Amino acid sequence: MISRRRKSAEKRLPEVSLTPLIDTTLVLLVIFMVTTPIMQNSLSIDLPEGNMKEDSDPASVSLIVTITGDEKLLLNSVPYSLDRLLPELEKQVNGASDKRVYIECDRKVSSGTLVKIVDSIKYVAGVKRVVLSTERIR
Repeated sequence: MISRRRKSAEKRLPEVSLTPLIDTTLVLLVIFMVTTPIMQNSLSIDLPEGNMKEDSDPASVSLIVTITGDEKLLLNSVPYSLDRLLPELEKQVNGASDKRVYIECDRKVSSGTLVKIVDSIKYVAGVKRVVLSTERIR
């Protein structure tokens, strides 16, 4: 009788319970299903701080475009229309890759107008570096 019990005990193989593994897998699947759409619709934007210090090279600081609250454009305090501003910027930059154009924009100006002007400066006038000026944080 004892020998039969030993033989039946020796024939049994250890079993691994799959229930915790399946539970863990389903929880991970739900987590990935929830987070994937969030990751695809996010934008990674690195905004500059208000206390950022720029290298002030006189050759690069010479071009300042100001957009007033009533959306008038000024280049170094001289008023221009957008059609006249772009050729003037192109002439003053003249292919110099280190030239920067600083944009001082009033808070009242809509973001659509600002983006339109920045795009025009970068792609029509050929300026490679456009910097948005901010107030210093105190």
